[in-house]
Amino acid sequence: MGCYQVRRAEDEFLDEIEHIREEQQTLSLKKRQNENKSLIKRVYSKWDFGKIGKITEIANLSAVKKEDYFNQRKEGVIRLQKLTDNVVITAHIDLKMCIWDIQNCQLLFMIDVPLSIVDIRVAEGKFLAAVLGDTSPQGKQYLYIWESIIEQFKYSDIKLIGKFDIENQITCLTSLVFSHEKYLILASLYGDLIVYDMETFEKSEEINIHNGCQISDIKECLTNFRLRGCIITGCADGTIKITSLRLEKEKIAEIAEMNCGKQNPVTQVSELRNYMIVASSLNKIFFWVLDNPKQPIKIFDTHTMPIHRLLTIDDGLYLLSVGGDGKLGVWRGKQQKLLYHSPRLHSEIITDVLKVGDRIITVSLDKNLKVHEIIYLFNNYEWIK
Repeated sequence: MGCYQVRRAEDEFLDEIEHIREEQQTLSLKKRQNENKSLIKRVYSKWDFGKIGKITEIANLSAVKKEDYFNQRKEGVIRLQKLTDNVVITAHIDLKMCIWDIQNCQLLFMIDVPLSIVDIRVAEGKFLAAVLGDTSPQGKQYLYIWESIIEQFKYSDIKLIGKFDIENQITCLTSLVFSHEKYLILASLYGDLIVYDMETFEKSEEINIHNGCQISDIKECLTNFRLRGCIITGCADGTIKITSLRLEKEKIAEIAEMNCGKQNPVTQVSELRNYMIVASSLNKIFFWVLDNPKQPIKIFDTHTMPIHRLLTIDDGLYLLSVGGDGKLGVWRGKQQKLLYHSPRLHSEIITDVLKVGDRIITVSLDKNLKVHEIIYLFNNYEWIK
């Protein structure tokens, strides 16, 4: 089913649902709820949006040429970042980055890179930062910065600002904006944060916050007002820390620390509304509230294999989880509740997920980027059950 047909069917589906709701206004609340469930299922099956259910695959894209499918080298996608409302960038194992037009479901162009990609980050909507190099403890790594990646969508327009040596082994990176100063923060194999000033591209700080243990994920706090200017880090020793980095005032302070236990190395961290922190370890998801950081309020093991990405969407209302089982989990943050667990979307590990408009993008080691349409109930951001 094409994009136009899916959107048209969805509009007709929503119109019929609205008509049903009007007819049921005279019913009692309990009876109306029961009627809604059966009618929604009937209308939903009538339009047949696909076997996936709540999300429907509308595109399956690959940057691999047909003659290269049987090549021995690995060509999976490892990272996914949003450039604009319609354009995303993917990082691949085989030394390239691809720019995709999601609206028209097509590859715009590719950027070849000289070394293996460790991580990429779109910083301040203007720069693209990438850590390239060897991931072994003795390997050499470099920080690459490109300019005008957002405005220009041709390979010839992409300008490399600089290549900078990195002394530490980097595992992941993020960008931080507080007041009027902007920073790129790199997390290292030995528990350090390396801070670069995005105005001068000079290293301004190096802070050890995890006592020599590998930082596996780092995120900027964007959802809760009192945590602005803070970052969340997850560590291989099972700890999660929230650290305030008011670098222009030279104030660095630990806000909170949570612990999954030494047997549960943290792979991903995220932030939800109501000062709730989420972390993944192996196939488990832990939920905390900052009022009680000593123990998680809930632990889930819905995924059957390790989780590779947690993503907060819709201003912290929902959480997406993907991983080695090739499935997508959708969670409501306030109730710490699993709303939807998809069938297998990819044949191999899903390495990253992104929400762009009303579409969800997934990438995998199976070399594919897939675009899925989200179907909401009554158009008010409630997932159909």
